[in-house]
Amino acid sequence: MDKWTFYRDISMDTKTINEIDIIEDNSQLRKLFLVCAKKSGYTAKGYLSAEHYLEYVNSANYTSPTLAVITDIRMPGMSGYELMSEIKKITPLQRFVVITGTPEDCINKAVRACFYLTKPVSVEKMQAIFEKLASTSSNCIKCKSEAPLCKSLSDLSAFKIKDWNCPRENISTH
Repeated sequence: MDKWTFYRDISMDTKTINEIDIIEDNSQLRKLFLVCAKKSGYTAKGYLSAEHYLEYVNSANYTSPTLAVITDIRMPGMSGYELMSEIKKITPLQRFVVITGTPEDCINKAVRACFYLTKPVSVEKMQAIFEKLASTSSNCIKCKSEAPLCKSLSDLSAFKIKDWNCPRENISTH
């Protein structure tokens, strides 16, 4: 058993188009998000901090999740936004879902996410976001054309974000 077994929950061994990595310091919420992902038919791995996830990212075992990285923003140590900046250096096309209980204190317009959610997040909303990510995972043009629906699924007003655009808007190739 490797050291990552404690931090992750893998439901499939093969690389598929339905992988999600979840970084959440609250163990109950992390487990809830993992269960929600699995019950929705997705493969999910959970990590308790940005530092633990970056350790995995910098390992030989790392494969970027095909759907998204879901990250809490306020965590001890490195924030979710700092984590996103580091991951974008390695995987510029990685999609992110931001989750926080204090959106008014957690605005960073330099690092864009596909979805912004406030805690508590309903299971139905998480499932809708998983489905939207899956339906646009390999098609940047479709992703851009469906930006209004993505925008409507996000809690942008809580984050005081008025000028959200799809982070993939300026991507010319995929």
